[in-house]
Amino acid sequence: MPSNDPTIVLVFGFLIGLVLFGYGFQKLRLKQRIENTPTSKVRSIAMGPVEVSGSVVASFQGLLEAPFTGSPCVYYRYSVEEYEETGKNSSWVTIDSGKDSRLFYVKDDTGEVLVDSTGAEVDLPPDFKQSGTQAPPERVQAILEAKNIHFKGWLSNKKMRYFEYHLAPGDLAFVTGEAGVNPRVESAAFVEGYRNVLISKGKSGFFFISDKSEKSVLDGLNWHVWLGILGGMVLGGGSLALLLSQWKLF
Repeated sequence: MPSNDPTIVLVFGFLIGLVLFGYGFQKLRLKQRIENTPTSKVRSIAMGPVEVSGSVVASFQGLLEAPFTGSPCVYYRYSVEEYEETGKNSSWVTIDSGKDSRLFYVKDDTGEVLVDSTGAEVDLPPDFKQSGTQAPPERVQAILEAKNIHFKGWLSNKKMRYFEYHLAPGDLAFVTGEAGVNPRVESAAFVEGYRNVLISKGKSGFFFISDKSEKSVLDGLNWHVWLGILGGMVLGGGSLALLLSQWKLF
């Protein structure tokens, strides 16, 4: 195949277009789910698809300590990325990542409901972010050393990125999931009727948690929908058209 043959590039463009289209369609389904599910007060929750909004409160499981900031939280995830250059190619490569969570309550003016964030899509802005060749904070350095990850190169520090996201007590929590019977209802920790309910992923597969308001969530999803569907159609369709033209199929 000649070195200037665009076939490989066009095939990749078509495949990336399909991925973008699928991503946009997935976000569209989530957006429609949120729009079609009314926000419930805690004391009015019915079993099945549910949407609640309120403040995060620690549960009987207690709190976690976020790795990079040390902040008390009910959920965190982090990643460490290194900028790698190979010939003419360069990219950010994730060399370490992790997450952990605890059950927590969402509290509004009518009560509290327990949430198990396992399997949720958790949309949070970074609470800690650093990018470049500067040395990370001592706490981050200690974590890297424990994992045998080196940020120092032969002559200078490596180009690295560090991210941490966490959900802490007092944060706003907007939750779309499925309300079901709380399997821990026999515990002495539960006395009020509304604590007999647990919001989790359930069978529907839609489980979304954010620290933004519903309006902000929908605005953000709207951009992802248009970027994914239109971008996928343009990139995938354009690449396919050029391929067919190249192969003289039309």
